[in-house]
Amino acid sequence: MNSKLLQPLFDAGRLWQGQSSRTTAVWSSGHPALDRQLVGGGWPAHGLLECLTELPSTALFGLWLPVWQQISSLGQGLGLLNPSYQLSAEGLQQQAISPQVVHVVRCARDEQAWTLEQLVRSGTLASILCCAEAPYQTKQLRRLHLAAQDVGCQLVIIRHSAAGNLPSPAPTRWSLTRDSDGLHLHVSKQAGRPPVTLCVPTSPNRPLACPPARRRVALLDTKTLQ
Repeated sequence: MNSKLLQPLFDAGRLWQGQSSRTTAVWSSGHPALDRQLVGGGWPAHGLLECLTELPSTALFGLWLPVWQQISSLGQGLGLLNPSYQLSAEGLQQQAISPQVVHVVRCARDEQAWTLEQLVRSGTLASILCCAEAPYQTKQLRRLHLAAQDVGCQLVIIRHSAAGNLPSPAPTRWSLTRDSDGLHLHVSKQAGRPPVTLCVPTSPNRPLACPPARRRVALLDTKTLQ
């Protein structure tokens, strides 16, 4: 059967794809229990990933610290778009992330899709976290996913929980909530696996945001992306 005919159902999360012999590059989540539930043993290293949540973006940043630590140790670039908090160089160093490889970008909400595509296609960033919601069109998301795949970049975007009812070309999609036990993830979409829910305990040694400090991570001028 022509897989293109089924793509809208995959995008909507109404069908999930069976196991494939194709090897997918991943970054460990830093949590063995979560890695065991993710295809390939970690978060996909390339393409679009969607986090559906109503939590502050610091929750996603805290969840993603282990991934960024691995990437930073290899000297590869990291991008942060429209964070609601101010990163500090000292805070990043405390988390074993080199401030020299972190690039913070700010732009208008209606320019997020364009800015993300420029960041991805720059070819200098291995992972990008987009911390602010925006009204993406499906064709914009598909364009971002294809660009991230082509370049070999991991692009993670936050969307409101209500967007879970909308179709998406992102192969990996999960919702994120929190209670006294920690962060609860419901991975509703990933190639080769049915939906799964689990809890990731938060650690006092893994703060959700870097504390304020004298040296802040410099902003990257979006004009340089044109």
